[in-house]
Amino acid sequence: MPDPSTESRLASATRGRWLLVAAAVLWSTTSLFVKVEALRDIPGPTLAALRALFAAICLVPFVRFSSVRWRVGLLPMATAFAAMNVLFLTAMTLTTAAAAVFLQYTATPWSFLLGLVILGETWRRGNVVAVGLAMAGIAIIVATTDGQSSLGNLLAVSSGLAFAVVIISLRHLRQESPVFLVLVNQAASCLVLLPWLAWHPPS
Repeated sequence: MPDPSTESRLASATRGRWLLVAAAVLWSTTSLFVKVEALRDIPGPTLAALRALFAAICLVPFVRFSSVRWRVGLLPMATAFAAMNVLFLTAMTLTTAAAAVFLQYTATPWSFLLGLVILGETWRRGNVVAVGLAMAGIAIIVATTDGQSSLGNLLAVSSGLAFAVVIISLRHLRQESPVFLVLVNQAASCLVLLPWLAWHPPS
């Protein structure tokens, strides 16, 4: 007779994988919208502020009051997310969409290293090989892409490091409500950028 707990874990893992696929599809649309003519001249921080604002508004109805609680780990997570948001969207306006997206995914090796140092995770040969292949692929794609900006590429790499801090923070806070954590990230990002938005409103 199948173990109910095993079936539950398998169903949860399958659901998690499909959610990752959906998130990847939605995330990939960012570059399409940022590069459209109507948004091309809007500064990256302004786009980051508006995106965070609308995301936070949409998430509020889905957060349960019982899941709202203070944790020290929220600070580095929200700070890193705000930095990632600004760096990535600014990089997107300065370099090619392909370079910005792929350089942000230097978060993979950063997460691997931070996981070893901060979370005390163990490493396996397969992890090292996977990270090495990912970095080689990123390097090839970026090296063969025209129209890049050195500053934009640097900002994209920095957004990858900030993204890695967000990932490690989320793993540290994995017992908390994921919807609440995302709301904290978006709200903090918006609040940090409100002064910029006040001085540089979209025209």
